[in-house]
Amino acid sequence: MRPLASSPPCVQSFPGHGWFRGEIISINEGVYQVEYDDGDIESYNEPKVKVLIGSSAVPYSARR
Repeated sequence: MRPLASSPPCVQSFPGHGWFRGEIISINEGVYQVEYDDGDIESYNEPKVKVLIGSSAVPYSARR
């Protein structure tokens, strides 16, 4: 799927796998679908998506 036209980047850490960049591809009844660079798609509520969007402001080099 293609990201929403105005989708900000999202970043999420998956333990044991590292950090992945994603984009919101759909929103339906308060559930956000985020597709990550590796092709995985995860569903999140709005508060979690706000955290993911805020995480994208942290440079990859600063993440551990």
